[in-house]
Amino acid sequence: MSFINKSVNFSQTDMLKKDFLLPLLEKYNMHMLIHGAYDTNVIMNLESQMISDVLIPNNNKKMYLYVTNKCIVDGSKDLYNILYFFPDEFSEMWYKKNGYSLENMISDFYLEIDYVFNDSYLFEGYLYKNGDKMDFLITDVLMKNDSVVMCDYGLRYAMLSEILFYDIKRPLKDLNNHISINIHPIVLKSSEMLIKILKSNFIYKDQLCCVEHVVNYRKKRYVEDVMENKRGFKKIEKSKYTDVYNVYNDKTNDKEGILYIKGIKESKKLRELFKVGDERVVLECLYNIKFSKWEPIF
Repeated sequence: MSFINKSVNFSQTDMLKKDFLLPLLEKYNMHMLIHGAYDTNVIMNLESQMISDVLIPNNNKKMYLYVTNKCIVDGSKDLYNILYFFPDEFSEMWYKKNGYSLENMISDFYLEIDYVFNDSYLFEGYLYKNGDKMDFLITDVLMKNDSVVMCDYGLRYAMLSEILFYDIKRPLKDLNNHISINIHPIVLKSSEMLIKILKSNFIYKDQLCCVEHVVNYRKKRYVEDVMENKRGFKKIEKSKYTDVYNVYNDKTNDKEGILYIKGIKESKKLRELFKVGDERVVLECLYNIKFSKWEPIF
C-alpha cells in the first residue's frame, strides 16, 4: 500500500515480526488454547457483562494492529510509534477466493508516527476504504505490553475509549495523511433488532458483508455469499453531477451506492431514460465487485 513507510526495509519489518510480535501471538494463542472461549479467570463486571454478548456488522476485512515504541525495536532514541497492521488469515483467504481486485485485497503494512502511545498494544478491528484513504475501526484490545487483557468483552471495549480518548492526547486522524483510527460501533445481542438501524446508518454501510458475534473471547463471523443480493432491481436517481446516479433499494429506499457507467453508450441510454422527467427509474443492476459500484443491465 502506498502509505507504507518507505524507509523501512525487509529486515526491519522481519525483526519486528519475529522478535516482538510473534512471541505475543504465541502467548495469546496459548491463553486461548488453555482457557478457551469462556475463561473463568477473567475479571467480570456486572455492568460490562451486559455488553459482553454483541454483534458487529463489518466488511470482513479483519486486521490486527500491533503498536509499540520505535526505540524498543531498534534501540534508537527517536520518539516514534510503530504501527504494524496485518490481516486475519480467514479474511485474507475470503477476499482472494471471491475474486476481488488487487486494490480491494488486504495485506500487511507498517507506519511510523509521532509518539502518542506510551504502551505497546495488540488491537483487533476492521479496515474500511474511505475514498483514497483508510479507516481502521477497533473492536477489541487483546494485549497490553506483554500481558493478555484478562477481562470480559464489555470491559475490554470500554478500555478502547480510555486508550484512544484519554491516554492519547490527540485524535488518530489522517496518520501519514492516509489512515485514521477510531472505535467500531457494536450492537448488543439482546437488542438485535437495532442491527438493521446500524446497518442503514453506518458510514460504511455499502461495504458491509459480514456480522461478527462476540461473547467474551469467543468470536464467530457470518459472511454472506459474495453474490447474494448482488443482482436485482434498484431505484436509480440522477444526481446533480453529470453521469453520476445514486442507487437505492427498491423496497426500503435505503441508498446502496452509485452506478458504474462503462462508457458513452451506457451514458446515452441512461440520459434517454431520464428525458421524460422521472426523478427515479427502476433498473436491473449487478454489483461490480472490482469497482464497488452497481452496474446497470440493459
